[in-house]
Amino acid sequence: MKKITEKEFKQNIDTFLEQATEESIQIEMNNNTLYLSSIDSLQVIDNEWVKEFMAIPEEFRVNPFEISDSGDLYWADKRNVDGVKASIAKN
Repeated sequence: MKKITEKEFKQNIDTFLEQATEESIQIEMNNNTLYLSSIDSLQVIDNEWVKEFMAIPEEFRVNPFEISDSGDLYWADKRNVDGVKASIAKN
């Protein structure tokens, strides 16, 4: 998976759209992460994903797919999930 910034994507959108048919592209934005991939090459769980998931201390690991279809690792950390729930409860 190729990782790029939002700025890089905007400057070379045609290039990255073409590349996404061969390799998944992760677009890092200020407050979000987008994944660009063709259906045939969609691979959410790759070696990098597993490595980052395993970096979360075991007692805080949760299944991110229960919260997000994308499997975004933000949702794999119970501390993040609890923080969002607490924020919602305050409102």
